[in-house]
Amino acid sequence: MRGTRSPMGRGGVARAACVGAVFLVAVGAVGPAGAAARSPRPPIEDVLPRHFGFGISWFSGGGDWPEKAKTEHGVNWDYFYVYVFPEWKGKGGTHWDYLGRLFDRCHRLNAIPIASFYGMLRLADAQGYKGTEIERVNRVIRDPEAMKVYFEETARILKMCARHKGYVIFHSEPDSWAFMQWHGSNDTHDATQVMASVASCGMPDVAEFPDNAAGLARALLHLRDLYAPLNTYMGFHAKDCRVGMWPERTVKFISSCGKWDILLGDGIGHVLSTRGEGWWDAWDEGRHERYMNWFGTVTKGLGLKYIHWQSVIGKADYTLMPDYPNRQRITEYIKAGSVGVTFDHRVKRGEDPGTAGNSDSKHGYGASPPPGHPAQKTPNDLRARLARYYEQPIPLNLRRVKKAKPAEKKLAAFEKRETPPRPVITLEQRAPICVMLERAARDERKQVWIDLMGRSQRVTVMGATEDGLSVTARGGLAMTIEWARLSGPSLVRLVAAYGRDDEHAVAAAREIARAFGMDEYVRTLSNGG
Repeated sequence: MRGTRSPMGRGGVARAACVGAVFLVAVGAVGPAGAAARSPRPPIEDVLPRHFGFGISWFSGGGDWPEKAKTEHGVNWDYFYVYVFPEWKGKGGTHWDYLGRLFDRCHRLNAIPIASFYGMLRLADAQGYKGTEIERVNRVIRDPEAMKVYFEETARILKMCARHKGYVIFHSEPDSWAFMQWHGSNDTHDATQVMASVASCGMPDVAEFPDNAAGLARALLHLRDLYAPLNTYMGFHAKDCRVGMWPERTVKFISSCGKWDILLGDGIGHVLSTRGEGWWDAWDEGRHERYMNWFGTVTKGLGLKYIHWQSVIGKADYTLMPDYPNRQRITEYIKAGSVGVTFDHRVKRGEDPGTAGNSDSKHGYGASPPPGHPAQKTPNDLRARLARYYEQPIPLNLRRVKKAKPAEKKLAAFEKRETPPRPVITLEQRAPICVMLERAARDERKQVWIDLMGRSQRVTVMGATEDGLSVTARGGLAMTIEWARLSGPSLVRLVAAYGRDDEHAVAAAREIARAFGMDEYVRTLSNGG
């Protein structure tokens, strides 16, 4: 069963003229960078697919091929990814007209978008830095002018992520973190030893973070908490740079970078002995074992799941499914901490997206197997493999269920028996209350207890518009709760605070209070005070 893709769940409540669709938009959060707070997001394990998932890049050259792969062939994609870039000095960046299209597709197809942010190399090029990618990255992170733009542009992208109606994975800096680890830390593999301009860059939001790569990483997490706290998960790029060697060094480096949500890495690893002619028969058991040990050690050491990102079509899917429905190899990846694979689909203008664009040529594996060999490598071959896979996808069993003790079993049974069904609020009850609140709460601030993020919280009502109720919650998290999202008890408390002179709202609130057993509010509202 596929997990929900929306931070609002699957449901929704219709409303009269003033009640919009269910959606919750964070508009900011304040508080000290180091303050401990309960995450407003569910654990990522509750958001990821319940099975080993597959995804693909969705660049413009692919057209509608990915969508037709689902609607016409049954490939139920779990992820789509695109590259996103900062904008500076004539280097064009990513804007809503592009990223919004990805979000719309993902919302329509029930998939999780992955925004792979390539910022450092883009800004290094804008500054005119020369040399290898490694050299350019390790120069630009020390440049205060460039890093100020970097954080500002990261915040801009995160604000766009917050506009999506579902969950998003923000994938940070493919390759660049490994460049810092292996070439900037003086062999310490400690992010605090990599110089980077963070506090010194002058961007106010990151002023509290130290000038090193650990501060840089934690600053990015802080920006997410400020600008996309409800729906965006932060993905750290964990790259195997040493053909499966020294995974503990990668664990040490990432451990010093704060608490990220998920790992993404390059493809399906170096498990074949060649990238050229004959790759389809070049399985190397020794390389496979080293790679499994590498990413298994990294996932276990960090306690994070892993997505094999930008995998080569043909090489990766045949490696995983050489004789599917035999599940042995995918099961082995799941046990090592993998939750899915995304494929790199590059199609040039005028090419057929079903037969061309299996990968960037620099990745290798461009040679074609002989006719009749099972390792055929076109996107249409990938589609056929995945269509068969999605007939019976392999479950992940992400969360280990603790075996209940006898006393716990009795308590659980008692709670299940004694808990009454939750009353249903009708449209006729909800609408007059929302109309009243739009008027009465527009300019008057009051503190009210409402149900928010799964528990009752005391919030400050900052105002109201036709879109919903604006509140500031614990920790300074400011948000707009659309009218249809407010629970019955929340509506009753809001009427008691704002609407006792509105007979229609009071009558509706009394009905709701009776249904929820809120006797004190029934008496209060009946007495007009």
